[in-house]
Amino acid sequence: MDSNDRRTGDDPVPETWFAPAERMADDELRRTVSSVEDNPLMDTLLWTVGGVIAVLNTERQILAINDALLAMLGLEDAGQTLGLRPGEALDCAHATDHTGGCGTSRFCATCGVAIALVTCQSTGKPDERECVITVVRDGQEMEMDLRVRACPVRIGDQTLILLILDDISEAKRHLSLSRTFLHDFSNTVAALVGASEMLVLGNVDRWMERAGQVKHIAYRLAREIDIQRSLLNPERRDCPVEPREVAARELVDELEGTLRDHPAARTRELRFDPGPNGAAVTTDPSLALRVLTNMVVNALEASDPGKEVRVAVAPDGDQLVFSVWNEGVIPDEVSPRIFQRYFTTKEGKGRGLGTHAMKLIGEKYLGGHVDFHTADGEGTTFRLALPVD
Repeated sequence: MDSNDRRTGDDPVPETWFAPAERMADDELRRTVSSVEDNPLMDTLLWTVGGVIAVLNTERQILAINDALLAMLGLEDAGQTLGLRPGEALDCAHATDHTGGCGTSRFCATCGVAIALVTCQSTGKPDERECVITVVRDGQEMEMDLRVRACPVRIGDQTLILLILDDISEAKRHLSLSRTFLHDFSNTVAALVGASEMLVLGNVDRWMERAGQVKHIAYRLAREIDIQRSLLNPERRDCPVEPREVAARELVDELEGTLRDHPAARTRELRFDPGPNGAAVTTDPSLALRVLTNMVVNALEASDPGKEVRVAVAPDGDQLVFSVWNEGVIPDEVSPRIFQRYFTTKEGKGRGLGTHAMKLIGEKYLGGHVDFHTADGEGTTFRLALPVD
């Protein structure tokens, strides 16, 4: 059971946070499985309809699957899946978060598979969704992008659900990279435009300072284009990392210079604490700044005009922690998926990319750790922890 389902004191844990927890009795399940196996309509659907298919009962348990789903699961015997729910068969990282299993945790309330199944049952009509599911394979977490379609099917006096899955991970990967790049590119361009305006309108005595700021931001743009070109190269799916020893104060100064004139900063208070003198890490400064810029812009956009956003640096054991705080609080229903790509509470397509990029770059490419803490009365703090050599 995860921390989202724990309660203090005598408050009971609810039987489910989303879909019903009840399952079919074992003897009834066996009879239903046999009736599906013996039904020619089901046999035709399983082997002629394209895609990855499972037949479920009204308790969302698997009664039959086709070879495509068997191959996706890496199994040889379909019997290993019978009675399981989709997330349990797919090894969803959250399938055991709640004692009720797949579909019953807080996380499930935003899962495309769970929503499609519940909607299909409640309306009696097909429902289609997209879903990003985090699965655990060989001890490693990985994300799968699925297009999900749940369709009611009638067999005699039984109503079953035909669940059709389409793995769209590769297409989504390219779309995600492109949109993430455009998202981060827009942040940097906004900073460049702001610095350019101040260069033109600002005090003559500060022209050299402003010109240097424009130069730094332009260099970051060029670097981001190189990074994106490498990520989109089908022969190379790694981000080019160029680590060097860099002082924390240098990173904070460049972050401050980049964001000082950002449109989102003009009506908020942005404060910086570069930490102790001499604090340094070996990292790729361009990538680290990409993560930190996302954190700060998100905090600014989540803050009302006149409110404060704080950026701080502090050593923590063998790590140097960069933190970004604002007084807003992330709702409970949002926080479990905050780092999952495409998930967002903002309107418009292409959202939900900044936090995903933070996690991807900060952990996969920089070898650090990205997390957050949010609570009433404490606000929200995002952190990038980088190892100190």
